[in-house]
Amino acid sequence: MSITTLTTGVLIFAVVIYMISNQFRERPIKPTTLIITPALITYYTYTNILAEFAKSVVDPTWLIGALVVGLLLGLGLGFFRGNLAHLRLDVASGKVYARASTLSLILWCLLLVLKIGAAYLTYSPLGKTVLPILLLISILHTLFLGNIVAEKVCLYLRANRYGLQQPMQVQKIKW
Repeated sequence: MSITTLTTGVLIFAVVIYMISNQFRERPIKPTTLIITPALITYYTYTNILAEFAKSVVDPTWLIGALVVGLLLGLGLGFFRGNLAHLRLDVASGKVYARASTLSLILWCLLLVLKIGAAYLTYSPLGKTVLPILLLISILHTLFLGNIVAEKVCLYLRANRYGLQQPMQVQKIKW
């Protein structure tokens, strides 16, 4: 094992631990934090999808179908998880805080394990030659992406129902 592979493995492990620990914390719902994670996962999924299209084992129509199926399943699961979150309004600051429920955490961890497994299989010999595994990998890539995007959208919409996403700006009038 080379030092580069070891460094990459340690870095990936650290990011996964950070992501898991971050799921257990109560976080304020802000538009910037709702965009960063889906953007990073979209880019990572995009690179995996490009690797899928580079394989000549499967017809692109089947691959696109699998990607769409995974995305739709992920969107449904993400909206379900977003509705499971516990929201709390901090009256003093006017911010809405979200904390994941136990079921939501279990589902998220399960999907993360599936995503890591799919990423591993993407670059393994088995994932390059066996058609059903290739299609399953494609479904898992977009399943995780759809889940994260829909969860963030659902949290944002739920927080906006309070009408308190951003505290009102009060102008001081000088007499």
